[in-house]
Amino acid sequence: MKGSGTLGHRGLVFWLGLAISISAGCQRTDTTELDHDKVADDHAPVIENLAPSDDTTSQNDPRSRPRIGAGAEDPTLPTRPRLPQRPIRPGTVNDITFDDLELKMPLDSMFDRKLLTDRAQQLDNQKVRIRGFIFAGGVFRQTGITSFPLVMNTQCKFGPGGFAYCVIMVDLNDGVSTDFTTRPVTVEGTLSVRPFDSAGFTWSVYHIQGTRVM
Repeated sequence: MKGSGTLGHRGLVFWLGLAISISAGCQRTDTTELDHDKVADDHAPVIENLAPSDDTTSQNDPRSRPRIGAGAEDPTLPTRPRLPQRPIRPGTVNDITFDDLELKMPLDSMFDRKLLTDRAQQLDNQKVRIRGFIFAGGVFRQTGITSFPLVMNTQCKFGPGGFAYCVIMVDLNDGVSTDFTTRPVTVEGTLSVRPFDSAGFTWSVYHIQGTRVM
């Protein structure tokens, strides 16, 4: 994957048809916390666990939608405490969450580097460890996976109607692979701001060159 709008030999065709299969939106649901230097307690994404329902009313409830960017003010949306941001330690692995990557970026829009927060700029080209989910519509095999979108939670979209900062494109180093799971995974590697654009807007803002998946 190289640069804005390209995926290189990892498979351009692999991603362009995914928007058709995506049907859910980003919500926050509780998951088992990651235990890396005790960063996980309250530091991993916290999301409401909503049971499936045929009632479409909840889909239009603003409380079931995520914030539209860092600092967005909306009294109808639920709030939750956040831990103070940890200092960035160059050369070491930094434990982060998707909160560190949040941007004031509207849906279905083109990324502009002016949207980057100070935090996101500090994390560019740093070694990170982040927890998320393998996007089910982005892999077509169960084992030996070397490239996939990592999303904040299982309700996140990759493509139209999705928040581009809630998706990280992951390419694993040669000799490294993982298997598909519906459980949360932890990815280690080098984070970079490398937007992937298609159909006139940005699908994801970030990229990780992964060293391992746990």
